[in-house]
Amino acid sequence: MPETEDERAAPREVELKLEMEPGAMVAVRAHPLLRDVLARARPKRLHATYFDTPDRLLREAGLSLRIRRSGRRRVQTVKAASGPAAGLFDRDEWEQEVRADIPDLASEAGLPDLLRRSDVAAALAPAFAVRVERTTLDLAQGASRAEITIDEGVVEAGGRRDAVAEVEIELKDGAAADLFALARALAEGAPLRLGIRTKADRGYTLADGRPLKAVKSSAAHVAPGLTAGQGFQAIARACLVHLLRNEPVLRAGRDPDAVHQMRVAMRRLRAAVSLHKAILSDERRDRIAAEVKWMAGELGEARDLDVFLGKSVRPALAGHGDDADLAALAADLEARREAAYDAALEAIGSPRFRAMLIDLAEWIEVGPWLSGGDGERDGPVEAFAAEVLGRRAKRIRKRGRRLATLAPEPRHDLRIAVKKLRYAVEFFGPAFTGGKAERRRKAYLAALEDLQEHLGDLNDLAVGRERLAALPASERLAPLLLGGADERRMLERAVDAFESFADAKPFWG
Repeated sequence: MPETEDERAAPREVELKLEMEPGAMVAVRAHPLLRDVLARARPKRLHATYFDTPDRLLREAGLSLRIRRSGRRRVQTVKAASGPAAGLFDRDEWEQEVRADIPDLASEAGLPDLLRRSDVAAALAPAFAVRVERTTLDLAQGASRAEITIDEGVVEAGGRRDAVAEVEIELKDGAAADLFALARALAEGAPLRLGIRTKADRGYTLADGRPLKAVKSSAAHVAPGLTAGQGFQAIARACLVHLLRNEPVLRAGRDPDAVHQMRVAMRRLRAAVSLHKAILSDERRDRIAAEVKWMAGELGEARDLDVFLGKSVRPALAGHGDDADLAALAADLEARREAAYDAALEAIGSPRFRAMLIDLAEWIEVGPWLSGGDGERDGPVEAFAAEVLGRRAKRIRKRGRRLATLAPEPRHDLRIAVKKLRYAVEFFGPAFTGGKAERRRKAYLAALEDLQEHLGDLNDLAVGRERLAALPASERLAPLLLGGADERRMLERAVDAFESFADAKPFWG
């Protein structure tokens, strides 16, 4: 939706958020960059009440409305966010002083239309509260000036509490690259991690009384009129946000869905880099891609065991619980799974992973690949996408003609190529508008998803056999664990799905 004149005129804030466990605040306050400045600083106690309607209209619209009290002063703030850009927040913000602890929406110009509605204003009520001790500092970094805000406190809603310990770095003057340099310097001396959960996110989670849940990927904002480079940034931001949304869920509760979604986020990110390789020719690309691959590998054993236990072992055990060999195997695999989750949690808590997130976010936003002139990078995303989609679809049609005779390894390679093309369709699809393109895109994507599913079933069977071969009593347990899978029939379905894909009309032509 195009911005209105008022929306374009709204003040902006550009900031990075770094989170930590509450106990890590000691290390932050002792950091060489902050220690001396903090000794002269005077912290403030802040109390903020956030408002929304009972049916969460503001939340659904991406808005937050709060009144923050410090001493006798009350400040009302409205924020409208299209979403964090790879950890770099860039938001519309309206701020004004108010006299009471209830919202005043009549006197502020330029607010989003939703807040102008009388029925919405009448339905507003406190949703949750945030109490923090805040210390604010000014620091220079390179040729830039940044404001550092250190918050320690709690979010409260419905009798529940969530501890807050975070550092925000807001650009006051200069280049966004200096924000990342400052974030990296701080994270090297304290266990800080890039975060995108706002206090409002935390508050709504508490107010709704729901535990953190794994989330699927959201659409990248690739629209007609963007350049290919801007398209990559939109895609990569969405992938990194997907990763960052699920990382706290894994830390909170060893959630199998969180492991899966984090791996999906990293697969999509690696696919995005591969799809855009022609315009990402800088010295940092391969190193960053290797770090993402490393992290995905650290989660791999946990995910593989989740799949094998969930699809094969636990169903077999439910029907054959008196089989001693099967029970012993299940116990062994469950223990291995716990160890794999220990390793995964250690990896996401490591300095290497924390550094990877900051490096990746910086590379997406201000990496060397954006320097200089590049006709393909600066050309229209539609032309770039059409070439990538056409070339990759052609390769799959050529390789897929031999699907019925492919061995498991090249069949697995075909599955990966199909998955990358599916990601490309999801990434680039919104760049091609119109009813005909939309209908063709949906049909094309459905054919790809069907083919990927059948190739995935074949791959799961091959991986299951490989894992089973290394286990005790594998020959006797194979019929129980593999469920009498009919590989021939599975292959026939995959071939049928390939034929449907081959007949699907491209939507980008």
